[in-house]
Amino acid sequence: MHNISLQTEFDDSLPHVRCDAEQIEQALVALEINAVEAMPHEGLLRITVNAASGDIVTLKIIDTGTGIRDEDIPISLNLSLPQRKRGRGQVLGSRCVRYYRETWR
Repeated sequence: MHNISLQTEFDDSLPHVRCDAEQIEQALVALEINAVEAMPHEGLLRITVNAASGDIVTLKIIDTGTGIRDEDIPISLNLSLPQRKRGRGQVLGSRCVRYYRETWR
């Protein structure tokens, strides 16, 4: 199985955020799955949440995985393409986050 370390950092002064908790959860799970798939043997998954300015919160998910191949970047941002193919988890996570980001605007 995976030997992945989880590191979290949460700002002590986070404001309350008005959002759809289910959508946030779906996006986070998709990104976490992508991170695990990108680190097949070992790695570090880091999640940080910080107060940016006013009522804006910044959430970062960083991993030490292989990353998105250059040729997959346009695919990962195209919401009209079919769901991911096996071994290309970054596509689903990126689409999920992009869809929700555009929906929340």
